[in-house]
Amino acid sequence: MPVTFKDFLIVQSESGHSVPDAKRLEKLSDKEFREIYVNEMKQFVRYHGHNPICTKCSVVIDNPESLVRYFGGNYHNSCFQEEYKNERSKLREYEVRYLDLVAKMAGNK
Repeated sequence: MPVTFKDFLIVQSESGHSVPDAKRLEKLSDKEFREIYVNEMKQFVRYHGHNPICTKCSVVIDNPESLVRYFGGNYHNSCFQEEYKNERSKLREYEVRYLDLVAKMAGNK
């Protein structure tokens, strides 16, 4: 059975929500992380049955490889990079660890 993004989720005790386990994800190669992340975005698009619209620029994201999910919003890679750069200092350490991986992947499409 192939490894999926869900294999890297942990439950946070204080909220009960699942969050990515950045420590485990950091151990993956860039290629492995990208493959797992893009597959998750493909599943997201299939589940919703249409291509999402970017939260920042309001343009359709026509390729799951260009989609980044960020705090419930849908972003193009470049729109995410800009948004994350502005908000990074306000985030928790585990969020930064995970989102740094996403930013690196999104910047190397």
